[in-house]
Amino acid sequence: MGTLPLAGLSETVPYRYSVVAPICASDGVHGYCLLLRPTSQVEQEISAVEEVAAVQGASAAALEWAKQNAVGIAEERMRATFLDELLATEIADEQAWIRRGASLSYNLSQPHVAVLVEATGVPKWPAPLLRFMQQHAVMAPHTRRDEGILVFWPVQNPKSGRELKTIANEFVQQVLAANPKARIVIGIGRPGVGPANWLASQQQARESWRLGKEWETAPVTYFGDLGLYQLLTGLGTNPEAARFYRKTLAKLISHDDNKNSELVQTLEAFLRATAT
Repeated sequence: MGTLPLAGLSETVPYRYSVVAPICASDGVHGYCLLLRPTSQVEQEISAVEEVAAVQGASAAALEWAKQNAVGIAEERMRATFLDELLATEIADEQAWIRRGASLSYNLSQPHVAVLVEATGVPKWPAPLLRFMQQHAVMAPHTRRDEGILVFWPVQNPKSGRELKTIANEFVQQVLAANPKARIVIGIGRPGVGPANWLASQQQARESWRLGKEWETAPVTYFGDLGLYQLLTGLGTNPEAARFYRKTLAKLISHDDNKNSELVQTLEAFLRATAT
């Protein structure tokens, strides 16, 4: 404990010094409690009243810090298990899960799209992905899978997750700019409207990730782009299916991405029309 001058204040200000007491919690100093002191008392020793006030103020702040830190740790633990528990549970009461999500700042009443992200050659992974989510001010449940990081990204459109292709490609470019030798594979599912439909979105994201990794046509693969060719997802490692995809749909998807066109949707509409 001691006194500290407050720099940058006019001499006419009556309080230009403070009595300082450290805020100690969890075996560390987390700040300081300042008790303003009249300029006329600068030369005097710290009084008993000042000492008690500064110490009690620092103790109260340390107690509040410890309480908030404990709450924060508990919330992080709950977030870490939230998505795993949701996907492993047969959803009987969606509203209960929506309320539970709201307690963790997740809006589960909004559609969410499963995004599976695999990265190699990226230092401190998955920190870059978490920072990217913060940059977009997104509260998205996420967890680890054998394939990579599974994220459920909130969207406005309940019928399409296409908007996430742009966001995912932005992330890929950001990572490759910092790590040119990195390899990113991202699979995107369709929106899951309500927690009960999240599992299907996860399965679609996994299939999209698998195809993107296996066929190496682009770092980002959206399940909706497969159109009628979604049937190919059941063919596994069939080399003929892979070659057929590369010669047909892959070129259309690449053209749509580069030219912002909708050739895949046009083809799908044509095939549906000719089939009826």
